Amino acid sequence: YQRRVHGRAAMGKTKGELPKWATTALLTTGLCLFAYIFVNAYCPVSEPNRAPPFVHKVSPTSAGTKPHCDCGGYNMQIFVFTMNRIVGLRRLWKSLVDAEYGDCRLDLTVCMDKKHGQTDGTLEWLRNSAYWPHGNMRIHLRENTTGLRPSILEAWYPAVPNEVGAFFEDDLEASRWWFLWSCRAIKAYSQMSDRIVGVSLYRPIFDDLFQRLVIDHLTPTRNEPFFWQQPCSWGAIYFPYQWRFFRDWMQANGQSDSRLPYWAYSNRWDHWGSWKKHLIRVMWDYGLYMAYPNLPGNQTLCTNHMMAGTHVQPKNTVLQHLPLLPPSTPLAEVLSTLSVPPGHELVVYDTRMRVFKTVYDLPNADVPLELGSFPESSSHRRE
Repeated sequence: YQRRVHGRAAMGKTKGELPKWATTALLTTGLCLFAYIFVNAYCPVSEPNRAPPFVHKVSPTSAGTKPHCDCGGYNMQIFVFTMNRIVGLRRLWKSLVDAEYGDCRLDLTVCMDKKHGQTDGTLEWLRNSAYWPHGNMRIHLRENTTGLRPSILEAWYPAVPNEVGAFFEDDLEASRWWFLWSCRAIKAYSQMSDRIVGVSLYRPIFDDLFQRLVIDHLTPTRNEPFFWQQPCSWGAIYFPYQWRFFRDWMQANGQSDSRLPYWAYSNRWDHWGSWKKHLIRVMWDYGLYMAYPNLPGNQTLCTNHMMAGTHVQPKNTVLQHLPLLPPSTPLAEVLSTLSVPPGHELVVYDTRMRVFKTVYDLPNADVPLELGSFPESSSHRRE
């Protein structure tokens, strides 16, 4: 370098001045380095599986440390049911993507009914834009229009005893904390009795069977979970033995009207279109029940936007669309709110909202219940 500089100095250049090629090289290197730092600092690198623009993840640090994934040894499968309601589906999808799952991995299946005629682009959106970062995703597209009942019933037939199914229709929206509540409730209540069907994410304030307010029957000062001898179709987790029992029962009795032995609005429902009508009857006949959240201010872990569909014509939405537990709630407050007292301390209601001392006192709780077993896994379930 010194030889080059001194040599060129003799040709009329100032001693110590860099040659033109060296100056150009240093300037180019500096510009490249500045561009690299700027791009990495302010422009995120594009990734093949990057979330679509409508998804905006809530920062885990905004509400505290991430909770550890512990669902009492159960794995969860998520099922989303849709047909031709892309607005509702995108809203539900965003809420599920943004939810807090700790270090859990959850696979998701979209069960899509066939839509004849003009569509709103739901299938194209699922294929090209939908993004599920928490596990595997698959789309099950039916060849013909079958309705919600077959879609629900055929989506999941548990093959192992440590798997639970989470069901979401496309007019729902989930709270960021729905999975945390699910895991806590599963751990607390799944093994207390063979007659618990699952865990609800929605806390109804209106009883569809008798067209009355549920809140009138709950003690307003106790924001604790409760057991109810009715199923939930607006966001729920179902247990493997009980759901498989229901599937087998439907195989043998699905053509029956499944009317309750007393007056109820559900007796008017179309038994070919409503799967819930049949589950109501099964839960009555065998003394089955679900665990429901009961949060302050009528907050819930999943809410219904009451979009027009096969079974819903929007009316009185104020009775159905409840506020979600906010995503910005600090984790410590969330854990306190989502308390899961021992099962024997919870209030128990039968189908008609009558109070019973324990779940073992529910109507028909003494009827023999043969849930069957999974191959080489009968020890998983407590008798």
